[in-house]
Amino acid sequence: MALLFQSKYHCIQRQSKRYFWQWMINVFNKPDPQRLQEVGADRAAAEWLIKNGAAVKWTDSHHWVKDYDLLEYDVTKRSIKEIDATNSSITHIGFPHLNGLHSLDTFVIKNNGYIEDNAIEINLKHLKLFDLPSVKDREKCLKDLKSGLKCEIDWKEAKPKKLL
Repeated sequence: MALLFQSKYHCIQRQSKRYFWQWMINVFNKPDPQRLQEVGADRAAAEWLIKNGAAVKWTDSHHWVKDYDLLEYDVTKRSIKEIDATNSSITHIGFPHLNGLHSLDTFVIKNNGYIEDNAIEINLKHLKLFDLPSVKDREKCLKDLKSGLKCEIDWKEAKPKKLL
């Protein structure tokens, strides 16, 4: 009986942690209009992306910026050209950060457990999607994306894991 009780308690405890982390992820993704006004669209978006584990590439650079401490303060004349959100914790809650990014042409989302079916409603030239386990109806989502976006969509299926 004690073992059953411990098992139930452990399950409740795990569920509470999951809700806490989801809440934290939502907090880190929420747009801050005041910050946007202070630093501009590209800097605010870069801060959001990097805080959540993504990387950005500026129009005048060939290097990815992944470290928040290496983000230059005065980027008013710089524009984000590419985003790599591989293994990041970005969610649709933060997508309003992308409004005003006029030079963005590539947005890679790979292995992200927080992007859901209705998350992507943005106009890009190229959209690459990989390993999105929270998307349950891939075909419907792909159809919706193709009808709503006027860009090239590359959505690779996750490769089956090899058994040892």
